[in-house]
Amino acid sequence: MSPTLLTLFATIIAYAVSANSVAPLISTLAGRLNVPAAFFGIFIVVQAISFAAASFLGGFVKARLRLNNYHLMAGGLGLITLALLVAPAVLRSAAAIAVWIVPLGLAGASVETFASVEISVLSPPASSKNLNISQAFYSAGAFAATQIVFLGLGAGLDWQGIFIVFGTFTLAIGLLFVLRSRARFRRPGQEEDGETLAASDPAPTASVGSARVFSSLLSLMIAYVILESIAASWLAYIFEVTYRLTARDAALALAAFWAGVTLGRFAIVLLPDRWTLWPALLACSAALLVLAGLLAGWGSLHARFALVFLLGLAAGPIWPTIVMTTAVSCRSEHRTAAVVGVGALGFALGPLLGSLLVRLRLTSYYFLVLAGTAAAILAICLASYTMYRRAAARGA
Repeated sequence: MSPTLLTLFATIIAYAVSANSVAPLISTLAGRLNVPAAFFGIFIVVQAISFAAASFLGGFVKARLRLNNYHLMAGGLGLITLALLVAPAVLRSAAAIAVWIVPLGLAGASVETFASVEISVLSPPASSKNLNISQAFYSAGAFAATQIVFLGLGAGLDWQGIFIVFGTFTLAIGLLFVLRSRARFRRPGQEEDGETLAASDPAPTASVGSARVFSSLLSLMIAYVILESIAASWLAYIFEVTYRLTARDAALALAAFWAGVTLGRFAIVLLPDRWTLWPALLACSAALLVLAGLLAGWGSLHARFALVFLLGLAAGPIWPTIVMTTAVSCRSEHRTAAVVGVGALGFALGPLLGSLLVRLRLTSYYFLVLAGTAAAILAICLASYTMYRRAAARGA
């Protein structure tokens, strides 16, 4: 594996820590800042919308300012670090959180969207392995965020100190990225060590993705990210209020989910390349529905911890596989970035659904909502694959 890919994977870790810095601390922040817990779903929606806006506008900014993907990633890492380090000083009210989370979302898109585009360009054709590995690093970052909260609270650290730890962590990764990629800032578009320095759209003649296939992949991404985001945003809180756990112990449920996601993404590496796109999507979608259905009907605490891990295992490969499937089918950097960006809109809906369940005191239906979303994922995946096969047959 090339040093360039490893550096890009590290940036994904930094983004993951920032994206998951608030969710494990919802109950803690709600109590300390006197902000209703349900409001945090709205804050995460604001973060996701900011992410989507930056993903869609990133290409325009690049062209207007004559930047490349590495400039955008470096700027995003710097803004993430700044936002996390100033959080203890500025987070004093609901309005302050709503304002603070906007640059955090913009910065996250600058990192993940354009790192994903670069990784897809540097990947072998018809294989989602590198993108799955990159998202395994995302899962590792999300897992690390929950563990920092778990260990920090256990050691008596307050939420301000935990944000300082988050900011210091992302600062270290940002410095590593800038030092390792400095040649790419000086000579965008040139070659170094046989690798492309700036992403560009592959030849459109290889595309087998019709507009309908692309639209269907966008819908699939939205549906999947709704499921992932409602898990990432509210899983710890649901376990806390349902089973009367401490915030520290409830964070372990979220950690189990991300541990499963991480393992699932690494497991894709073991498959032959031809199984890492549509076959992986179909198999993981079916498993997701089965496991979410079991969670909706099984009340044992220990069983649900295990099922949450398995749910993460099935969910893990879906996001990166959708992105790589789009890159392979459509052969367009802009469409690939659009799929990542529209996923952020799905990420806005999951926390909002969780907020509604909390506000309406319907948290007992949380796992049923997960099961319904999993059913939608499988249905859209089957429809997308059917359209893809028809488009490929017409192209042949």
